[in-house]
Amino acid sequence: MPRSTYASYRQRKLTVDVERTRLRARVASVHRMSRGSAGACTICGVLNQLGESIGLFKVRRLMSE
Repeated sequence: MPRSTYASYRQRKLTVDVERTRLRARVASVHRMSRGSAGACTICGVLNQLGESIGLFKVRRLMSE
C-alpha cells in the first residue's frame, strides 16, 4: 500500500460524522424506550413518525455499531 494512501486513510478516520452520531443516539433512545424489544423495523417506523427521514437498512447498520 502506498504511503500517501495510508496517510489519507488515517486522516479520514479521525473525523467524526456528527449526523451519524446524532442518528445513532436517536436509534439507541428509541430502543431503550421500548425496553430493548424494538427491532429495526419498529425503530424505523417510530423515527419516521417523529419526523426523522431514515430507512430500514440505515437503522440496521446503526444498531449494529
